Amino acid sequence: MNTTTEKLKSMAAQLREMFPSVLGIVLDAWNDGQVSVTLHGAGDYAQSSQILRQHSYHDRDKQIVDCMSPPWSIVSATESHFEIKAFASGLPPSCRLVKKLVQIPKQETRDTGEFIEVERLEVVCGNGGLR
Repeated sequence: MNTTTEKLKSMAAQLREMFPSVLGIVLDAWNDGQVSVTLHGAGDYAQSSQILRQHSYHDRDKQIVDCMSPPWSIVSATESHFEIKAFASGLPPSCRLVKKLVQIPKQETRDTGEFIEVERLEVVCGNGGLR
């Protein structure tokens, strides 16, 4: 095996040692010095936050991804030219799923001016539904 392969395998082993509880780790290192680490399968929101906290990332951001069912979240921290993201199952404690009845236009070959009601799930976080 060549030395490049050995070095890369060694780096991967070090990352797995640092984050033993996650399913997968992606490391991006860009020419401009930007480094990004993405942790996949990092557990639920609390577990993902704890992983970042254990590695001294105390100022964390959250992002809700509600285009899939069930919705999930990303817990992240950013420093100068560095970002770490943990993909978490479920929502943060400040968010909840709310059933909402919405009206969508009833259409045939032309707009009829009538509406039908469809029940959809919406993610509401914190005060007033702001994310």
